[in-house]
Amino acid sequence: MKDSETMLVLFRGTGQEKPSNHSEQAMQDEIKDASGPYAFFGGLIHVLERISGHRSGTDAVLLAACLPEGAKGLVLDLGCGSGVVGLAVVARHPALRALLLDSDPALCALAARNAQDNGLSGRVQTLCADM
Repeated sequence: MKDSETMLVLFRGTGQEKPSNHSEQAMQDEIKDASGPYAFFGGLIHVLERISGHRSGTDAVLLAACLPEGAKGLVLDLGCGSGVVGLAVVARHPALRALLLDSDPALCALAARNAQDNGLSGRVQTLCADM
């Protein structure tokens, strides 16, 4: 990584890698318990979230807002959930790309769907793994 690039690493979890299938059918099957879309950063991104469990809020917005203007490089979002932080960072900074990782296959599929729905699939990848 070059000195002028930024790497933001967000971490949660321990364990081993799990396989994930991000086909369109898998996404549909995995997000059947989702609601939304919910807008973040004044509508810059819109995401689906799970009906139950953790939901993104102010903490995700504050974390995504912490990067300086002109940030570029890779954002590694470990424990990404529905992908709000990684997607918001990439949407706000055109020179950034992101790897979104979560141990929950349903959340990985949801994050991949949110990236696709926001037109960010070209700069965002998802991986289902338990670190």
